[in-house]
Amino acid sequence: MTSAHRLGPAMTLGFFLAPALLSTGCSGDPGPPPGDTRLAAALIVPDDSRRLLTNAELFLLSRCMRRNGFRYTYPLIGPDEKFSDPMERELRRDDVEKARREGYGISDPWPEKASHRFDRQEEYRRSLTKRQREKYEIALYGRPGARTIKTEIPGFLTASAPTEGCMAEAQGELYGDCNRWFRVSTFVHTRFKAIGERTKADPKYIGVTRDWQTCMAKKGYAYKDFSEVTHDSLDKFSGRPEKKREEIRLAVDDAECDRQVGRSKVHRGLFDKYTQAWAKQNEANVIAYRDLTAQAVQRAKPLV
Repeated sequence: MTSAHRLGPAMTLGFFLAPALLSTGCSGDPGPPPGDTRLAAALIVPDDSRRLLTNAELFLLSRCMRRNGFRYTYPLIGPDEKFSDPMERELRRDDVEKARREGYGISDPWPEKASHRFDRQEEYRRSLTKRQREKYEIALYGRPGARTIKTEIPGFLTASAPTEGCMAEAQGELYGDCNRWFRVSTFVHTRFKAIGERTKADPKYIGVTRDWQTCMAKKGYAYKDFSEVTHDSLDKFSGRPEKKREEIRLAVDDAECDRQVGRSKVHRGLFDKYTQAWAKQNEANVIAYRDLTAQAVQRAKPLV
């Protein structure tokens, strides 16, 4: 089933700020050969470049909105801020020591900087009159009914982004070919669904998950897959520091079983294998993503 998404500024910047899948908005099978690792590596944007691109986009967005008579003051990303790997937690559930120290990190309160990064701008937007807010939205997204760029990821979603307004202008100035960047980056940033489906259908993954399930059952749990642990943990522990001890107990049991049967080790190997295969299969998009990102980094350097 396909869903439609219109991407706003928070989603646009989300890929660089946090584990987001999308970052856009603008005007028995043998493993792959070793050389394919270089192609897959093009999917990874280093933290310094992510920081530079995010801050440059914020600068361009703020400058454009000021020209239109509005304030736009998202805080820039500092050099000490780390970026989340969207797959890190899923692929490294065998870290017993970390589980013992931190649990899943679900019950911890959100860091103030992360949770309030966008609050100041939203407060400003709400302070505007209705007529001013309408003008603000036009300045940011373009006129109602204006042409949008659309791209479809089959079986997953259809995403759209404006071709007018400051968001389009900022990304057009940064990435050059706005239409191409939107389509390529959306395709690349949604790769985890396709790769994950192939990984989880692999007999090795199915077998080691069954071994993990047996181990967890011996500890008194009835989980069929680690995704059930994640959903259950979010329901029980999210934002509840008083549940930290219970969370840690579950996380440690999970990690010990994972390490005992080698579940995450198998998962990492298969994920790398199918990422390389995906990159090879979609080589033109991967190379375009690499080149557009590299060009944007050069454009961003004089801005911030």
